[in-house]
Amino acid sequence: MSKIYTINNEVPAKLTHPGIVLAEEFEEREITQRFASKKLNIDPTVLNNILKGRRKFTVPFAISLEKFLGISANF
Repeated sequence: MSKIYTINNEVPAKLTHPGIVLAEEFEEREITQRFASKKLNIDPTVLNNILKGRRKFTVPFAISLEKFLGISANF
């Protein structure tokens, strides 16, 4: 669940778990969780929990994503 915060009581900001953003990226690229879990060498349940925002990213996972998606791990 996302929380809504304000900055200086002026601008509403919604925090989004990186896994939710990743799930949208997978959907846009038509990448299935099954395919991604095999390519990333990660348990499908763990990947699902990340994509649902229930589990944190690890540095090794971010580096694997960087290689898999061809984007910076700093996104």
